[in-house]
Amino acid sequence: MFCEPATLDELIIVVSNLKNNKAAGPDNIGPRLLTEISPAILQSFVHIINLSFTTGVVPDVLKVARVVPVYKKVIPVQYKIIVPFPCYPRFTKFWKKK
Repeated sequence: MFCEPATLDELIIVVSNLKNNKAAGPDNIGPRLLTEISPAILQSFVHIINLSFTTGVVPDVLKVARVVPVYKKVIPVQYKIIVPFPCYPRFTKFWKKK
């Protein structure tokens, strides 16, 4: 096993700390929707996370990100820099918090 097993209580804390004003990832599941459906899916998701920790394999769907260009102004004002900003699926928060 690569990590300690996740518990349902840990995932409940992660879901409760999600900020609802953040954008949805490439799966189009935003934090508000995830918060609302969490009671129905968290037990299954604990099992998936623990399988991932046991095998060391992260599902491919969680490795995909939507890259959004963010424009940053620099001096002088007429020049702009484009910074890539990745939007990952909200479910990857569970792996990052562990």
